Amino acid sequence: YAMYDEFGTLLFDIGPDPNYGSQATHSFCVGQEQVNISKVALSEAEAGTTMTYTLTVVNNSSADATNVVVTDEIPPEVTYTTGSSTCAATLAGSTLTINLGTMTPGQVIQCMYDVDIPATPFTTNLLCDDMESGAGTFVTSNGIGVDNWAQVTMNSNSPATSWYAIDPFVQSDQYLDAVGVGPLTAQSKLTFWHQYMTEADWDGGVIEISIDGGVNWSDLEASITQNGYDGPITVNPDSPISGQNAFNGDSGGWIQTTVNLGSYAGSTASIRWRMASDAFVGDLGWWVDDVCVSGDVVSFTNQACVTCTEFPTQLCDTFTTNVVAPQCTPGCMDTTACNYDSTADCDDGSCAVDDACGVCGGAGTVAGCTDSSACNYDSTADCDDGSCQSLDACGVCGGAGTIAGCTDSTACNYDSTADCDNSSCEYLSCSCPADFNGDGFIDVIDLLILLANYGCNAPNCTGDLTGDGQVNTSDILEFLVAFGSICP
Repeated sequence: YAMYDEFGTLLFDIGPDPNYGSQATHSFCVGQEQVNISKVALSEAEAGTTMTYTLTVVNNSSADATNVVVTDEIPPEVTYTTGSSTCAATLAGSTLTINLGTMTPGQVIQCMYDVDIPATPFTTNLLCDDMESGAGTFVTSNGIGVDNWAQVTMNSNSPATSWYAIDPFVQSDQYLDAVGVGPLTAQSKLTFWHQYMTEADWDGGVIEISIDGGVNWSDLEASITQNGYDGPITVNPDSPISGQNAFNGDSGGWIQTTVNLGSYAGSTASIRWRMASDAFVGDLGWWVDDVCVSGDVVSFTNQACVTCTEFPTQLCDTFTTNVVAPQCTPGCMDTTACNYDSTADCDDGSCAVDDACGVCGGAGTVAGCTDSSACNYDSTADCDDGSCQSLDACGVCGGAGTIAGCTDSTACNYDSTADCDNSSCEYLSCSCPADFNGDGFIDVIDLLILLANYGCNAPNCTGDLTGDGQVNTSDILEFLVAFGSICP
């Protein structure tokens, strides 16, 4: 931060912001009688991280500024980090208010505060290649000559590898194509780092785009928004790009070029870097590295304003930050969550808990069987806990029985093959065999039943008290002995 008078004389310099270095250098002119404010932060910040804003207020007037108040609107996309302001501040809704009181002429006050950026959303990239994993989506070819683009490690922006096209002493037309990039959006931008040293005005490179599979190519010069072409290639019948504007001469090191691709929204494109030379003088050539094409851009902008009694009209400064993908392994870092990820080193906000049915992140509040055909169906349940059952052979809900019968070995009708009891066991027919109707009394009714079966000659005849397979006089005599008895 530096302060100058109206004649451009440096009055003082408090140096760059320690958090942001050169990108946070600001100047103020004392000749303007007012209180100024500047606001800086990161131009790109990772999702799921905390970012610091720096506000600098300068009294550029020749008198005290009283009741100096800064208001800063926190963007809805982020959250103010409670207690992070280095100056006394209050938060009401989304408005952060800082009362600076009285500032003397030339006084500079700096305040910083943090905001938390959520883990999602963030800017998506349709292509982002640092050239360290082989050719990837890039294809090389040439229209003239034998020289062609190749990956090299002799010069790069990061970390070690770049694409390189030589500027030869012969005619050449070399193509480096990124194919199948898209579909592009209205916010899509191409960014790439490059360095070039070519024969100035005679040899150079251009960026072109095709949206019909490479049949037709258009120069992207009009869409370049940062570090565009240096000027025209001299009209020369030996140059494939004669008369066109191009990158040529010496770039002075690695530079980043930005191209707005929004006019091609909806298209899937091929983008190519074209290096062309004539047949005479050559030079080192062109290196390209760290190519990215963005899809949907996520960003947030906020504005800080300052007023005081002497200058009641607000003076404001805004800053925009693009949110990029986190350079970490995202996941749930809460060890108590059901989806805790021990490999994550940044929390992506995905942590969840088990619902009533034990489903991680589920919405169930009442656990039970939700199958209406099950014997234990629960109409109040809103999530199934896996407890649904069916009736077994003996009518037991959830039972394991397959053969129903009497399983009591002391009963008269004990069934050794049964594996579940169906409550059919009876004990009178064998302890009081003459009680044919099972009413607990051996009486006339039982005699009539015996006489009705008199003469039966077959297994299991009712009335066969002697067990000889027949109902005859012997059975009547046996019955008469028990006649009148009360069965236990």
